[in-house]
Amino acid sequence: AKSNGLTTPVTVVTSFGEATDITDEDGEAEDSNDDDDNVAAVAKSGVKLIFKPAKTGSAYKSKEEEKATEEKVSGYNDPSNDKKKKRKPKKEGGVQIVVEKIDDGKLRVRAFRCEMDEDTIIKEMSEEAIISNLKKAMNAWKKQQTA
Repeated sequence: AKSNGLTTPVTVVTSFGEATDITDEDGEAEDSNDDDDNVAAVAKSGVKLIFKPAKTGSAYKSKEEEKATEEKVSGYNDPSNDKKKKRKPKKEGGVQIVVEKIDDGKLRVRAFRCEMDEDTIIKEMSEEAIISNLKKAMNAWKKQQTA
């Protein structure tokens, strides 16, 4: 298998729609036409590369935590565990890539962090690999368009 340079596995989700589909770190819609150059997107498409949970960082379990998990799975029922709240799944972060056709007919490509919580660990190496590969692909596409 060919390596994509990512240090974290991802799920790819396509995203299409209006310019307001871009979301900020809180999952709120963000106005994508709110840039310094004040250009409006007339059409857009994109993908979200959502990082999957890994056995590192905050997902790492100590020996004691692993033992507690094994006991729970094996049927050992500690009454003190019944009172624990169910946690909602932690967001691991991701990168949303948006390709927009702007009002002058040109294309604009932008990348945003997405799927973030306040305690999400930034995966800089994976983000850099995504952006680097995106730049290479855009350069190849530009060369093809001018050939």
